[in-house]
Amino acid sequence: MSEPNDVLENKNPNTEQKKSGHSKILRVKADPPDCSAELRKRNVKNLAGAVAHGLRQYGEVYLRCFSNATIGKASKAMAIARGFVAVQGFDLYCAPSFIKADFGDDERTGICFWAFTNQTERSGSDIGGESEAS
Repeated sequence: MSEPNDVLENKNPNTEQKKSGHSKILRVKADPPDCSAELRKRNVKNLAGAVAHGLRQYGEVYLRCFSNATIGKASKAMAIARGFVAVQGFDLYCAPSFIKADFGDDERTGICFWAFTNQTERSGSDIGGESEAS
């Protein structure tokens, strides 16, 4: 049975974004079964980069997962993204929750990871923000 999130086509093979090209909701895509170990590692690092970028831009990111493979991939990506944002002095936190989504006639239950940092508000000194000239 083909997973519904395997049919997504996008520039970044690990996520689906809204039509505008920017979203703080990332839908994690499973790797194909014949994918090499090196490519799997690269895909996880790409997803981690997307998470870190979303945290810099929005302050929070939601990762939607609908299979065991995507849950594991998202967990690994968040661990790597934690290192990316730690360089800038921030901690990455995660709160998982259950979600339901309709895929045609089928309703699927998945996990949504809410990833956020310890920043309190968006300012010039926040994560990835431009510093203000004094």
